[in-house]
Amino acid sequence: MSDLDRIRKEEKQYHEFCYDKYDLYEEGSWLKKPAPVIEDHLAFICKREKPQILDLGAGVGRNSIPMAKAAKDAGGRVQAVDFLASAMEKLRGYREDYNVADVLECVESDIADVDMPENGYDLIVAISSIEHVDNLQTFEKILDRMRLGTKPGGRVIIIANSDIEEYDWHTREKREPLLEVHLSTKNLHEQLMKAFDGWNIQREDVKPLSFEVVRDGNPVQLKSRALTLVVEKPEDKESAT
Repeated sequence: MSDLDRIRKEEKQYHEFCYDKYDLYEEGSWLKKPAPVIEDHLAFICKREKPQILDLGAGVGRNSIPMAKAAKDAGGRVQAVDFLASAMEKLRGYREDYNVADVLECVESDIADVDMPENGYDLIVAISSIEHVDNLQTFEKILDRMRLGTKPGGRVIIIANSDIEEYDWHTREKREPLLEVHLSTKNLHEQLMKAFDGWNIQREDVKPLSFEVVRDGNPVQLKSRALTLVVEKPEDKESAT
């Protein structure tokens, strides 16, 4: 088994464990509510005319569901993308539960394979997803697609983990981090600034995180620095390409 396959296997097992253990918006896990930056953008979605939204790495809809509610009120749609078939199956149920099935499309795909038409989206969201592509070259290509795929006046929201460390929960022994694209915070920031050069920065911050994940059935402490970036494409299209 290649390193990439091993990482993908562990990520799949961890997420499926969470999705089976907790219902969407149930207390006790990171699924209990949308990311705050998404909640902050629901008004932005409502103000756009027939907003088109792309959620890369949507999982079971933690962020897609509230964005779909806002988009529905404005006559828009959401595409929710995830490579986990089990996540998409659960999201199909949740979108019925939350009455957004008519505006929330479930796309089972690796985010590296997603077509992003030029100026196609009012909002592109990638929360804890772009660092899980197969290599740095793919990472850079996805950023380029996000740049081209955003409408003038539209926004991109990225939260990505950097400076990742993993420790055995019991022995405190340091482990090799299981992450496809493992960047320092400095390098990640440079990559994002390069990709969205000329765009208007709406938010930029770094927050230390520490939480438990499961590796090979064993608890592991994961530490990271989560970089949040919100950028807006200038209305003058030529200045942003």
